[in-house]
Amino acid sequence: MTFKRLLYLLNLAFFLFCLGPKIYAQNEGDCLGAIPLCGGMMDINDIQPGHGAMYDFPTKGPGCLSYSPGEIYPTWFIFQTDKTSPPGALVSFTITPFDLCTDFDFALFGPNKPCFSLGDPIRCSGAVPPSCPFNSQTGCVAYVGAPYSEIKTGKDDGLVPSFTTQPNEVYYIMVNNYAQNSVGFQIYLFGDAVFNCNPQPPCILEVKMPKDVTICQGDNSPFVINTNFSPPGYKLSYTWVADPATAIDYLDNTYTDKPTVNIPDSFLGTIEYTLVTNVLDAAFPPNIICTSSSTFKVNVLPAPDVTIETIPELCVTGSPVKVKLNPIGGVLESFKPIVNGMIDPAFWGSGSFPVTYTYTYPNGCVRSTSIDVLIVDGPVAEIEDHPEFCITDTITQLIAIDFGGKWGGAANKKGEVDPKKLGVGVHNVTYTVTDGICTNTANLAIEVKPLPVVTIKDPGPICSNEPIVTLQYSPIGK
Repeated sequence: MTFKRLLYLLNLAFFLFCLGPKIYAQNEGDCLGAIPLCGGMMDINDIQPGHGAMYDFPTKGPGCLSYSPGEIYPTWFIFQTDKTSPPGALVSFTITPFDLCTDFDFALFGPNKPCFSLGDPIRCSGAVPPSCPFNSQTGCVAYVGAPYSEIKTGKDDGLVPSFTTQPNEVYYIMVNNYAQNSVGFQIYLFGDAVFNCNPQPPCILEVKMPKDVTICQGDNSPFVINTNFSPPGYKLSYTWVADPATAIDYLDNTYTDKPTVNIPDSFLGTIEYTLVTNVLDAAFPPNIICTSSSTFKVNVLPAPDVTIETIPELCVTGSPVKVKLNPIGGVLESFKPIVNGMIDPAFWGSGSFPVTYTYTYPNGCVRSTSIDVLIVDGPVAEIEDHPEFCITDTITQLIAIDFGGKWGGAANKKGEVDPKKLGVGVHNVTYTVTDGICTNTANLAIEVKPLPVVTIKDPGPICSNEPIVTLQYSPIGK
């Protein structure tokens, strides 16, 4: 061993001691159980034989680990760049066996590839270290060369180039113990990136939401959030969350992929509905393989209620009434004409008439409301006609319908007329009937005539022998 090489090893040992590396043992060598990395060094002492509970290594890729028997004695790692990590940050890692001679190979997958769909590695090395025990490291470092190293002739150093990352990307590293022994190793992750110490496994499942919708306040027609998923075929579970949280009550079911939304008239603002979808292990459904989510927004524009003030029951004989609206400026619609906002019961006639008011707000929202206007004929008021009265006639009872009305004018409260009191002339009698809503009045003109003046002209003396004498009188009658 040269002095330079010995000095390198001593410095490396001192560096590892100062960093205080984590000692980690993995019970099951599977992608789903990948050990999280947060930058720095980690020691792995427990190397499990076989390929774990399942064979995760999907493909040897183009020239990757083609000399290796595949996934044997594997250890899986996961790391994630933080959302604050600078774009294009360079990341490296090294794998150093504890005995400095055991052959470790590796494959790097990503970015954002889920365990059950890793695809081809973006970096890998299956080369035998050429100068054991002095250079048995493998990994991705600041290195110029191909992204894959496969030479098993002892002419390759097993290192491949570092790789650039973007914020919030997830990667998997599979470290393979080609020697199939129990020797552990140290992995060292470093570079310009900022690492998330709580990496979240990526999910291939894409939750596809419909386009965000904008509705108007008071548009309480229920609608369905039609979600879709790609690729299809996975066993899934669903949970909806809402912001604001109270809006979760507007969903008929928070554990379905297609809930019905019914927003109350009182709500105004924006709702964000997020569907959290878990991809379940088909063999063990309680086990969650990964989680994917997507958000759907409902924007509710302001559109306060429009109102038509209720119009009480009208009488055909009543006066025109004003239709009171809020806000003003909309459109009134009815089967009968409304002139200057006025309803004329006499013109409309009796019946029930719907009236609709529609108002369009500046934001484009349209609100409508309707009322029914009821116009009734009311009670009948009618006085039976009576011939003329003579000044000498006695008190006479008049007859009228409907019963229960009030007499007025020339009649007393009993409906009687006394020609002697009324005197000669034309007098008006009224009869008014009300049912609490409508009031009708009948009028009857009665005439009281004077006694006739009867005169006979004195014929003077008449002789007994004179022929028949004609008397002159007035008025001439029978």
